Amino acid sequence: MSTLAYPRPIWRWPALSAGAIDTQPSTALLDLFQRIHSLVPGLVPERVAQEAAMAATNDATIEFVGASDVAITNVREFVALRQRGRQLLSAARTADGRLTLMSWRVNADGSVTRTGVNTPQLAVANGVALVKARKFVLACRTATGTLRLTSWDVSNTGAIYAAVEYEQPGPLRRTVRALALSEQLLITASITKERTLLIESWQLREDGSFSPLATVTMTAIRDTALVALPTHDDELAFATALRTQAGHVKLIQWAVTGDGQLTVQSKSDELPGIVTHLSAMVDHQGQVVTALRTPVGTVRLVGWCYVPEADNLQPSFDSGEIATAIRHVALMSVPDGLLSVLTTENGAVRWLRWAAVSEHTLMLRGESTNFPASIAPVTLCPEMLDGNAPIVTGVQTTLGSVRWITWRSA
Repeated sequence: MSTLAYPRPIWRWPALSAGAIDTQPSTALLDLFQRIHSLVPGLVPERVAQEAAMAATNDATIEFVGASDVAITNVREFVALRQRGRQLLSAARTADGRLTLMSWRVNADGSVTRTGVNTPQLAVANGVALVKARKFVLACRTATGTLRLTSWDVSNTGAIYAAVEYEQPGPLRRTVRALALSEQLLITASITKERTLLIESWQLREDGSFSPLATVTMTAIRDTALVALPTHDDELAFATALRTQAGHVKLIQWAVTGDGQLTVQSKSDELPGIVTHLSAMVDHQGQVVTALRTPVGTVRLVGWCYVPEADNLQPSFDSGEIATAIRHVALMSVPDGLLSVLTTENGAVRWLRWAAVSEHTLMLRGESTNFPASIAPVTLCPEMLDGNAPIVTGVQTTLGSVRWITWRSA
């Protein structure tokens, strides 16, 4: 049995009067917790840690900056990503099956102006994914269930030009996810009607055309999320967060060769508990963070890291239940931690701000409720933009109508 090299201090938390956590912010309390946690991880109970963090902030962690002057109407599915600087690109699937790309610029005052739009495409069913490699690539499931990949060029002024379209025959797909690992190497993950997961690698050529490279299959999978992992030199790696047929979550880390061959590097055991929705991201420390929604609408964040002694992936932290009656969660990495956007079952939307307090631990720092109601899950641009309004969200305020809203950290 190991012993501490110094005596463990006896510590009692100061008594707080009712409402003190909300009305008496104390940054010193948070600093004290962080120092204790760095010396003796796990000494401070999780609930006390979160209360200390909340006491050190207030509701103004995220500030509204501006909104778009153009609403996108008749929308059924909506995704977005950063183009460059203060510009972003969005893809919207409308109720009649049309798919439209639009480019946008965030102005200095936080307002958002549309700078370009393509001619809408037809015969798109669902599962729209948008990634950036040497060109922008849109992956989707067509109305007949096949996988379609389309490459696009977007000028610095926002003009959009279609390059090459490719349709992959084979099993009919229910959902589609996509990931860019480099300028020329893409990964797609599709789930078939039989709950088979198809992980496919692709080469994106200079002319925008696609070449299939390798395919790996897994059975009894309901859903997946893809994230690129930080690597050294020319190595490429990614992780899949999987929701199994039984509703459990597990993580798999993959290595990718230059010619697109896929190899499992490590994996986790299945996490206890049933999950109905998952999302994933990689924080600024390089660890994978998953947001997991349960059948009763509660949400928790789980971080993951590789444990050499066990030669597998294991949870590095677990937030416990952070919210109830949640319909959807979106995650975004920020320099000091991450942001999560929660859409409740009645349309209310909340920001939760998390800070890194150690190499593998995130702690709740505060929340913001100055968010308009949304009748659909909020679209979050996953990467911060430059300028005065770096955080961009798409909010569906009326049936089928999406408007951009911009934010900044207080």
